[in-house]
Amino acid sequence: MRRRVVKQKIGIKLLTIRDAAAVLKTTQVKVYPLVRSGLLPSISRLHPSTRKRQFFIEPEALEEFQRLHISIAGIASIYGTRADIIARRMELLGIEPSFDPGGRTGRFYRRSDLDKFTFDRLAA
Repeated sequence: MRRRVVKQKIGIKLLTIRDAAAVLKTTQVKVYPLVRSGLLPSISRLHPSTRKRQFFIEPEALEEFQRLHISIAGIASIYGTRADIIARRMELLGIEPSFDPGGRTGRFYRRSDLDKFTFDRLAA
């Protein structure tokens, strides 16, 4: 109940980092670097209850991000394999991540680069 009241004060259409993480099927820890890098545009507002600055994401910005980018976990899910295997294959093909927080599991790739991606279980 309290969460709904806070959302109404901030703007019902804005998503929290938690909401964005749920949509992206990842964790908040992986969404914050996307926001800080500017790859996932956000709005900073004062939280009405805590009076601290908090990031919010417009649903349209999240949809655009999803249209342009895919997580390495998402690619692995498509091919029915693990993210580390996909990461290794991407590296072999010279496909650079659009976002790399420093660990293979948090990488995102441009969807447009997936046409260069081939996955042969024997080659992996």
